[in-house]
Amino acid sequence: MNKVNLKKEKEELVLDIIPLSTYEDFDKIIEYLQNKYNVSISKKLDGPDMRIWYLTLNDVPFKLYNDPYGNSLICSPTNDSFMTKIANNFENDLENYV
Repeated sequence: MNKVNLKKEKEELVLDIIPLSTYEDFDKIIEYLQNKYNVSISKKLDGPDMRIWYLTLNDVPFKLYNDPYGNSLICSPTNDSFMTKIANNFENDLENYV
């Protein structure tokens, strides 16, 4: 079973993080991104059933999004190689964060 699913939706690249799909898992994903990549957090929106945090890594803006369907990283399709690298690393490293 894949741990992540990278797909193009509309005008966005979406990386679904399948084993970490709950509202509470959002914090584990942030911890991973900060430890692995030292991402910067520019804005946090936390609601009762949805979270969106705006992040930056190497001048690439992206967001971590949680809704009732799970957790996803989302960025512009122009950053395909960036998101592919993160997807591959998640696939290899995720067992330490589940």
